Amino acid sequence: MKKTTVATLAAALTATAAHGAGFGLYEMSARGNAMGGALVGKANDASANYYNPATLTSLTGTWFTVGASLMNPRSDTKVNGVHGQKMNSGWFIIPGVYASQELGGGFFMGVGGYADFGLGTKYKTDWPLAFDTTETTIEGYTVNPNLAYKVSDDFSIAAGLRVMAIMFDQKKNISAGNPNAPQLGRLGAVEAHIRGKDLCSLGYNFGIAYNIASNLSVGLTYRSRIKTNIRGTTRTSYSVVDSPYGKMAEQSIRQTAAASDGPTSARLHLPQSIILGVNWDPAERWHLGADVTWTEWSSVPVAYFNTPRGPNPVWLRWHDTFRIGLGGAYDVTERFNVMLGYAYDFDPSHDNLGSTMLPPGDRHIFSGGLGYRLENWDFAINYSLIYQVSDARNINSGASSYPYATTYHFDTAKSFAHCVGFTVTYHF
Repeated sequence: MKKTTVATLAAALTATAAHGAGFGLYEMSARGNAMGGALVGKANDASANYYNPATLTSLTGTWFTVGASLMNPRSDTKVNGVHGQKMNSGWFIIPGVYASQELGGGFFMGVGGYADFGLGTKYKTDWPLAFDTTETTIEGYTVNPNLAYKVSDDFSIAAGLRVMAIMFDQKKNISAGNPNAPQLGRLGAVEAHIRGKDLCSLGYNFGIAYNIASNLSVGLTYRSRIKTNIRGTTRTSYSVVDSPYGKMAEQSIRQTAAASDGPTSARLHLPQSIILGVNWDPAERWHLGADVTWTEWSSVPVAYFNTPRGPNPVWLRWHDTFRIGLGGAYDVTERFNVMLGYAYDFDPSHDNLGSTMLPPGDRHIFSGGLGYRLENWDFAINYSLIYQVSDARNINSGASSYPYATTYHFDTAKSFAHCVGFTVTYHF
């Protein structure tokens, strides 16, 4: 086996998130997870920096909230109608760290650190669609300082800056292609380990919160587009099958690696979104919520890659989607409460375009959780089952991929994810 270094960033960046619509993740706190994300109209802890920073004005004093969600996506797949691959990418950690401080004069300051974009998939290295991916991880971390102002007893506004860092890591088989001798793609392989990052992409957000009544509130959160410019390198190794075409195959593989050598960049626009929510306490012990999220995934029609071989646009043609969340909590005692939630998450991907980095399909999210208050401390845990509707996409290997110029039918079934979250809050 011979090794070389190739700088290229593959089209695989155009993945969907680990059991979230598009690149989006929504698991920002255990209480939010358990209630289907329906916390836009009412703050429960400092994670309001994410759900709706305008609701920070109800958090008097100083608040700190720390937590994480652990997610394990799984799926059975078919390629051209044949079973043979189970996707199990292991457990991924989605962290969340938040703080809030009352400043006086109606002003409140907060900051959140969370991962609201991400991806994680893993397959065997010898499966038929290894040219698309064998293992992919995308991690997007956001630092989000916010300033909120209480205009009146019932009306609050907020604005914030979003500073995002994105890390990308993928393993795949790239081409050994020769249009005049496509059989060479079956006589050897180039295995690529691709890494890239953009440590500072900027966006903004704002929020509005209004108390219609003492037990009824509404909220709205807007998050802007974020333009990313990802740069990376790929380390590759290649192998050649022992055959009468061995020398010809090795020469073609070497030429493929050499032609790809050099600096490469990729630009991708992360979409804007609007979240509208309502929270209602119909009785002293009951707390209900609902929210609707609109995401402009149509702003990502194509991802442009500049490679040593020239521009390489990857067409996505995604469409805008909605996410609907419902949640409720019941105070069993003054300290102990139980929570239930449900969310429906629409898949934005095109019906005839797809990627194996995450199986396609709409998602049902069933959640439950427990909360416990002890003086200035608040603890919450949740479990969510994310069930993905079976679906199918065509995966095209492309003119320069391995195997050569083939379209595959990619089906999924029994796609689901476990999500376990915990949050600890302290306020004074």
